[in-house]
Amino acid sequence: KEGNNPDAAPSQWLMVLMIIHKGVMSIYEKEIWEDVMWITMVVTQKQPEVRRKLLELFVAQIPKADWKQFKRVALRMASALAQGGGVHGPLSFPSCPWVPAAVQQLARDLERILPDWMIEGMMTDFDKQVLKQKMDRMSCLWGEKDLEDLRHVNVTLPNVSELMKQQIEQATEVFNRPENLHQFSRSHFEVGAS
Repeated sequence: KEGNNPDAAPSQWLMVLMIIHKGVMSIYEKEIWEDVMWITMVVTQKQPEVRRKLLELFVAQIPKADWKQFKRVALRMASALAQGGGVHGPLSFPSCPWVPAAVQQLARDLERILPDWMIEGMMTDFDKQVLKQKMDRMSCLWGEKDLEDLRHVNVTLPNVSELMKQQIEQATEVFNRPENLHQFSRSHFEVGAS
């Protein structure tokens, strides 16, 4: 009898699986919470132009390393609503019957505002490193193709402290030689005089 009705008398294994499921969902929800909040704010606006402007504003504010995740979450929401067919019609959202159309508009606008080639072209090595860390942490959000593509990206971050140390040593070397200092001050004043 144990395990026949998981709500009334769950088996020990089922309870372990339920705990794991809740933990994974909690992590997943934390990771996409801000994206979902912004998407909800956009699609609940009645006017299409207001939705478009809000989306543009949000995309302009978020870090480039978050663009892919935001786009992925929004497109998955749009896809889920589209695959629901008549299940997710205007009657599913009585207080906001325009939401299904707004989600489809969101998908179109995102493809226009944030095409994949633009995301890839505008990301710096640092952005790619941040994205790679996010993808490693939340691999369930990303498809295998995305993960595989990012594994082949050569991300090298400069050692900032080492670069600063080299620049300080070079400057010290220049200023420790009197002829260099004299030449620097002469060229500096000539530039300032012209």
